[in-house]
Amino acid sequence: MSKLKTMLKIGGGAVLIAAIVAVFVVATQGRDPDLEASEHEGREYILQLDKAAGERRNRATKAEWAYTSNITKENEDQKIQTQLEISKLEKIAWEETKMYKWQDFQDVTLRRMFKKYSQLGVAALPDDKYTMLMKSVSDMESNYATSKICSYKDATKCDLSLEPDITEIFAKSQNVSELEHTWVEWHKAAGARAKDNFTQYVRLSNEAAKLNGYKDVAEWWQSDYEVNDFEAQLEKLWNDVKPLYQQLHAYVRKQLRDKYGPEVVSARGPIPAHLLGNMWAQTWNNIESFTRPYPDKKEIDITQAMKDQNYTALKMFQMSDSFFRSLKLTPMPEKFWKNSIIEKPTDRDIVCHASAWDFFDGDDFRIKQCTTVDYEYFQTTHHEMGHIQYFLQYKHQPVVFRDGANPGFHEAVGDTIALSVSSPKHLRSVGLINKNDTEDEQTEINQLYKMSIDKVVFLPFAYTLDLFRYGVFRGTTTPENYNCHYWRLRERLQGVEPPVTRTEEDFDAAAKYHVSADVEYARYFVSFIIQFQFHRTLCELAGEYSATKKLVDCDIVDSVAAGNALSNMLKMGSSHPWPDAMEALTGQREMKADGLLEYFKPLHEWLQKENERTGEYVGWESSKIQYCTAEQQAALQSEQKEEHSTTGLLCRNVLRKDHYYKVQRVIVRMILKIIGELALVGAIASVFIVAAQGLAAERAAEEAAGRDYMRRLDEITSKLKNRLTIANWNYESNITKQNEEHMLQVALDVAEEEKENWKETMTYLWKEFEDEDLKRMFTKYTELGTSALPEDLNQRLLEAITNMQSTYAKATICDYKIRTKCDLYVEPDVTNIFANSDDPEELKYAWVEWHKAAGRPSKGNFTEYVQMDNEAAHLNGYDSVAEWWLSEYESSDSEEQFATLWNQIKPLYQQIHAYVRGKLRAKYGENVVSARGPIPAHLLGNIWAQTWTNIEKYAIPYPDKPDVDVTAALIEQNYTPLKIFKTAEEFFTSLNLKGLPDLFWDKSIIVKPDDGRDMVCHASAWDFFDGEDFRIRQCTELTSAFFKTTHHELGHIQYYLQYKDLPVVYREGANPGFHEAIGDVIALSVSTPKHLRVVGLLKDETDDDESEINQLFKMGLDKIVFLPFGYLLDLFRYSVFRGFTSSRDYNCHFWQLREALQGVEPPETRTEDDFDPAAKYHITADVEYMRYYISYIIQFQFHRALCQLAGEYVPGDPNKLLSKCDIYNSTKAGEALGKMLRMGSSRPWPDAMEVLTGQRNMDASGLIEYFQPLYEWLQKENERTGEFIGWEASSVQYCTQEQLMAMEDSDFAKKLDTLVKKQV
Repeated sequence: MSKLKTMLKIGGGAVLIAAIVAVFVVATQGRDPDLEASEHEGREYILQLDKAAGERRNRATKAEWAYTSNITKENEDQKIQTQLEISKLEKIAWEETKMYKWQDFQDVTLRRMFKKYSQLGVAALPDDKYTMLMKSVSDMESNYATSKICSYKDATKCDLSLEPDITEIFAKSQNVSELEHTWVEWHKAAGARAKDNFTQYVRLSNEAAKLNGYKDVAEWWQSDYEVNDFEAQLEKLWNDVKPLYQQLHAYVRKQLRDKYGPEVVSARGPIPAHLLGNMWAQTWNNIESFTRPYPDKKEIDITQAMKDQNYTALKMFQMSDSFFRSLKLTPMPEKFWKNSIIEKPTDRDIVCHASAWDFFDGDDFRIKQCTTVDYEYFQTTHHEMGHIQYFLQYKHQPVVFRDGANPGFHEAVGDTIALSVSSPKHLRSVGLINKNDTEDEQTEINQLYKMSIDKVVFLPFAYTLDLFRYGVFRGTTTPENYNCHYWRLRERLQGVEPPVTRTEEDFDAAAKYHVSADVEYARYFVSFIIQFQFHRTLCELAGEYSATKKLVDCDIVDSVAAGNALSNMLKMGSSHPWPDAMEALTGQREMKADGLLEYFKPLHEWLQKENERTGEYVGWESSKIQYCTAEQQAALQSEQKEEHSTTGLLCRNVLRKDHYYKVQRVIVRMILKIIGELALVGAIASVFIVAAQGLAAERAAEEAAGRDYMRRLDEITSKLKNRLTIANWNYESNITKQNEEHMLQVALDVAEEEKENWKETMTYLWKEFEDEDLKRMFTKYTELGTSALPEDLNQRLLEAITNMQSTYAKATICDYKIRTKCDLYVEPDVTNIFANSDDPEELKYAWVEWHKAAGRPSKGNFTEYVQMDNEAAHLNGYDSVAEWWLSEYESSDSEEQFATLWNQIKPLYQQIHAYVRGKLRAKYGENVVSARGPIPAHLLGNIWAQTWTNIEKYAIPYPDKPDVDVTAALIEQNYTPLKIFKTAEEFFTSLNLKGLPDLFWDKSIIVKPDDGRDMVCHASAWDFFDGEDFRIRQCTELTSAFFKTTHHELGHIQYYLQYKDLPVVYREGANPGFHEAIGDVIALSVSTPKHLRVVGLLKDETDDDESEINQLFKMGLDKIVFLPFGYLLDLFRYSVFRGFTSSRDYNCHFWQLREALQGVEPPETRTEDDFDPAAKYHITADVEYMRYYISYIIQFQFHRALCQLAGEYVPGDPNKLLSKCDIYNSTKAGEALGKMLRMGSSRPWPDAMEVLTGQRNMDASGLIEYFQPLYEWLQKENERTGEFIGWEASSVQYCTQEQLMAMEDSDFAKKLDTLVKKQV
């Protein structure tokens, strides 16, 4: 050793400098390009493999379900054939998987996927042996499922099956002879017959284990727990629990002895297995009635309560679903209820053992269970539903990760819920315990005892079952010793004995389903331990467990905090080693029994005192029942001695070898270090060269990988958006609870998938890419949106929005004239009232009632929505939703730009406002409309006063001139909604733009259905993101307004059609306002008298200046008066999102903005009990509204450019005014428009603007130029009539004095002041 140290010192200092340089070089060198390429290829391969694996598992599960739910020879043959075919496919995939050197990959998740897929399972067997193995298991299952015995009381009745007949005998009978008969006959029928098949199954399974790299199945099963000392951990857990179990065993043995006599139950021996109320003595619940500690305490007979209350199997499942829902976990999907079997069919044999099924398609999850109405099945139902919940939570994971973190996790989840469900507190809340029944210490001991003979007594049975099989798989238990070794374990660990002598002719282990069905059982042992770890943590989160609150009393129902924590663990599936999942929920990284011991501590202390009081022997002596022959006993004793004698020697050898290997490792490391240092200097020069090359290659490879990934992600996103859009369409087109729940579920599922995609996206160093387009795509995809929220918060957000939308869509008011007629919807009923009535009282009534029905109920949901949406904004890197929405405009000064545009337009708006107010005052009188105040909002012909077109008839400047309204012409010419749409389509095709695909006509809804359904009638255009499906939903009426609206909505569709070939991430407008502007650009041409004459909707008359003013005025009532409304709606929401406006001031601040910017006032006093903003669809539907404000401005920019291209507008030419332009039939204009539309959002919006207009900023000059003749006329007219321009403060109260005082110097007041240039 001294020589080695001397060698290390030689040249050490000289080498140090070189080493430092080398470290720097290596740090900058980057990864091996070949390995990078291999890893990229591996990632592509594994994703394809995972998809194929999902399809195979779906097919196999369907075949397995078909057989176990209808046991026939045909179904068995089909199942085996399917398994064989799939095993061949899996073997091919396995061979290909092994070709990858995945162990060198840097991506931990990728390595984990490869590791899991590099294990083929039993399919590694040759086909003939695989078939034999499947047949062995299938025969055991079939034997178990079809076994029947004869009745003890009627020997001719031989049709008693396990469920429900035999199970019921053990639950109810106290006849020792009947119980013995039933036990013996079942073990004979279900156990003994399976021995040969079991022996063959063991041999073949072990062969499969070896082919997968394991010594035997025992080692294979334990590998799922990803720890080297699993058996040691099991033993430790058992030793921790054993003292409690032994006390319980001693107490129960005494109670049974008192009941049946010492000749049946000995004072110090094991308990006869047939007396414990369960065929396998695995739980002892059914003997609780005559063994409970305090029998005089009123029995809580939950089973009887269930029967008294007419419980059914379905009700039990619905209650379980409700519990999970209360935690904001995922509700059971529709297919679950449709496909599950929850009661035993009367027409066929099925495997009745309760089981939950994942069909690996992300959609189909089922339970098969022969439910009977009793307390045990009540808990079992929650257990199985726990499996389904796990399936639902991790269904977004790769198929290979769709499993529990370890096998015990899956079993624990439902039982964790059942711990709450079985608490007296919960049972009382659901009416299964009388609310007047008070609890005391004795009642609590009874309850804990009842729980313990389910939870605690199960543990040694579960431990035994796999210890037995580990021995079988390892060859230490041969077929000649199956029963002897099985009962030896049961006696030693569980303290039970068979009721009669057993021999090797018997095979009692197979009388348990899991042995016959090849189901590893240690998972249940683990689950019964860790469920208490989970429970304790969830109870703490729910505030149900503390120093003053007992764990046994905890009920986590309705705790979103607990549900969220549980969900976070469940959705990990098996994507991480189980300690990571355990830590995610509990903060611990190992399995511990302390939660269980803490739960049962009061009972443990009571049992110790009680057994001491009665002098009961704790533990058990050897059984007097023979289950091993003398030869077998001698062999077992010999093995025990050998174990003891070799233990010491083995330990010494291990220590010596360990020391030897340690010394060797030290020497090897030192030698390698010397060699490395000597070689280092010579390597430095070449490393510098390689580093530069490697870095460039790495960046190129990373960018290439990013490009490939982006292509895949875009395809995935297309499918996700399609799913979500279909669900939204179905809901909004037919508002039912079922459609709502489905939409919410799809939204949550999509959100989770997007979140997982986002996580992968964030692993790319895309900011260093050279390709600007690729960087732009990554920029968009790294913004996750509301999917960034935890699932529970996302669900709350979705529910808040859905509730608001539902309120809006279903809101109805009563007729003013017929108050018993209360079925008036916003479309068309309320809209028609505002379009046609000039009765101010009727208008006021309709306004107030609509705002009450549609606005007021949504306040709470809006507040929730704001909170959740702001949380999503924070998770996406924004201070609030205001900044998030503004980011879509890709400019740091967007708000200043919006304000500048408003200041350009405001003089024109104020002139229109003054003129209209004068006309309304003349019509309704100064007591209704003041001379200098705001205009009452209900008098402007629209429920929101956003457009005033319906008052044009009594405010038109030149009323003697013919009306340009085409409503009458549409009706006279027998137009239909379809014809309106065809007419609008023809305008677009006349520009050489795209016609509507056939699917549009097949799928769109253009008239309100008359089948009684509720639907959202607000006109909307839909892109289904598959490049083929585009639709409009609109409750079209034959009016001039709908004629224009149809062109507007088809503008959206045209945009979709033009950019449909872009990546999905670019399939949107250049900025939000662009999309809204396109249809309106067309409508500017369509609404001209020139065009209306061309299509025959207006008689051929010459235009004059007065007709021109009338037409511009009519347009102004649509386009100009909308602008302050379009502007203020999001100014209000910006203030809410930023916290300037709290829920205490919603209505006050909303009306402050409406008065200040729009010059309107409510028709009567408003309070904070009202919530008037939500009477507008876009507020309830979470639709950003600034887009409409922008669109109403930039459409005139677009229009001016198109008109110039079409030769329809020449600046300064009075014969070619902008307001008279019609671009119909101009392919040159269409070509320019199409060029901009095809860009989608692939470039910043100034680029798109420049392509069409030559400008790079939004500008209101086009709008001002369009309306210049009207503006000049209004100035003169208002001056002539002496009309006051602007408005004074409203006399209608909508803010309290306290609100006004609080507003002084507030952030809201400061913002308002900057907008309107005056003090509030």
